[in-house]
Amino acid sequence: MPRRRPEPNDAEDTPVELGDQHCKASANVVPGVLHGDTDVDWFRYSGVFSGNDCDADDPAPMAAITVTADEPLEVCMFADCDIEGATLFDCPDNTVEANSPGGRKGCCGVGSMAYVVDCQAGADESAAVFVRLQMSTAGVCNAYSFTYSYQN
Repeated sequence: MPRRRPEPNDAEDTPVELGDQHCKASANVVPGVLHGDTDVDWFRYSGVFSGNDCDADDPAPMAAITVTADEPLEVCMFADCDIEGATLFDCPDNTVEANSPGGRKGCCGVGSMAYVVDCQAGADESAAVFVRLQMSTAGVCNAYSFTYSYQN
């Protein structure tokens, strides 16, 4: 069983900080457990699209999360460009547009998702990516793991 991530991480302003994820880096894996229908887990990583061979000539990066869980989870991913200006993306099929409690725009659905992040104000496509995982089954512990990336 995956080990439990640090708590509290039940709110957008107290996520588990996953650090930098560079556009040329391999995906990372995070384990966790949700305890019932009231537990919510938040994570944050910095999608880095500057330096180390990432530049305006590269295609815009794709923020991605792939979830493996004992039972289906609701997955939301919110992106917020580091530079001022609009953060554009299209929610993938079988997801819906949503706003985080803090007003960040993103997408929610069941399972995994990926979308291209386009920072309109300039060539630096770096963004903070917030991930929220939750479930809807009362009284059940749901072990999960997810991979996350920010690749072009």
